[in-house]
Amino acid sequence: MTGSNKDTPPPAWLAQNNGFQPIQQDDLESTTTSTPMTDSQRGVMLVHWVIKLVSIFFCGLMMATAIIGIEYITDIDSTEKLFVAIYLIFFALLLFLQELSEIKKMERLEFFFRRNFGFMYNILGKALFIVFIAFLCFGLGDPVALTYSTGFGLAIFGALQVGLYLKYPEYFEVNPWDPNAVHNGSSSTASASALGKPSPK
Repeated sequence: MTGSNKDTPPPAWLAQNNGFQPIQQDDLESTTTSTPMTDSQRGVMLVHWVIKLVSIFFCGLMMATAIIGIEYITDIDSTEKLFVAIYLIFFALLLFLQELSEIKKMERLEFFFRRNFGFMYNILGKALFIVFIAFLCFGLGDPVALTYSTGFGLAIFGALQVGLYLKYPEYFEVNPWDPNAVHNGSSSTASASALGKPSPK
């Protein structure tokens, strides 16, 4: 009985590969071993992370500005400033969580943002959102030095992102979970073909 099993051909569904190549050990190792980054890739990655860190810095600065601004509200006529401060805190938290979802892979958080705040995954949409927050800082008023410094800083940061994106879009196409996929996701295409999957078009 044992000998007859060895001579029995495998089922048809097992013999078919449906156009996919079987996974080879060499291919699997090549997908798990990162290749050295070029100087241009390092430069792109550096600029990408600087933008992220500056954005997170402004999130903290916005929260501090709003909290300090609330302390300057002394009469009932300034209640509209209280709402401005609350909105400022909310938008700062929103921007921080969105940046965090891009820095550290969190599927649930990313799904939530893409479904409800998809414009933040478009650099022009996010930059205009930052400029909008800048005007909220101006509306807060007090303390004047802090609110205007934060507002002008945010407006400049948003405008610089637009200019940088128009001239160097590759700075915003970095996959932080795959440092080698700096330009148009080339590494993900190679990984897909190595695993016997059709490469994304």
